[in-house]
Amino acid sequence: SSQVADNGHLGLAPAITSRRTTVKARKGETGASMAKRHQVSAQSVAEWNKVAVNASFKPGQSVVLFMPARAVVAKAPTRKPAPKKAVASRSASQKVASKSP
Repeated sequence: SSQVADNGHLGLAPAITSRRTTVKARKGETGASMAKRHQVSAQSVAEWNKVAVNASFKPGQSVVLFMPARAVVAKAPTRKPAPKKAVASRSASQKVASKSP
């Protein structure tokens, strides 16, 4: 309808890609402390792991986190250093002969 066409909004926010990561819980760690350490919300950690927000994890327990994917930055190709040339070493007999008067 014309009202929708006149009042509609189009959001062009970039899509945030995230990657699934598992981390091991530390001794005495809770969902809130893990969220703070990895800079995500405690509610999200609780939802991803189907636990309460204030739930404690056992040391070594795997905890699922969805972290924002890092942007891949293209690096300029690096040049490999030229291989070192083998230096011909003199044999022991040549060294003795060069020392003689």
